[in-house]
Amino acid sequence: MAHLRDRGRRQAERHPARTPRRIEGASAKAADIITKDCPTALPAKATDRLALAEQRLDAMQQAIKIVRPAFQAFYDSLDDKQKATLDASGPRHWGWHHWHWPWSED
Repeated sequence: MAHLRDRGRRQAERHPARTPRRIEGASAKAADIITKDCPTALPAKATDRLALAEQRLDAMQQAIKIVRPAFQAFYDSLDDKQKATLDASGPRHWGWHHWHWPWSED
């Protein structure tokens, strides 16, 4: 998220009318939902852990629904070159390209 925020700040400096304040507000609201609805303590019972996982997924889905319109408006305000730059960035470029599941043999 910090990568997107930095990119948004640079964009805002070049084009003040495109300031991503809407994204920041939506992100803060989404973070509040995730913090409130995603407890960090794991229950002892497996069935309770599964229920917690479902609760976390629901919270993440709510958060995405809050952030998506703000991000889409920001994305739509970019020119083609800026969109291409943003599209080329992402988790694989943040160092995740070597990430794998701990139990996988890849």
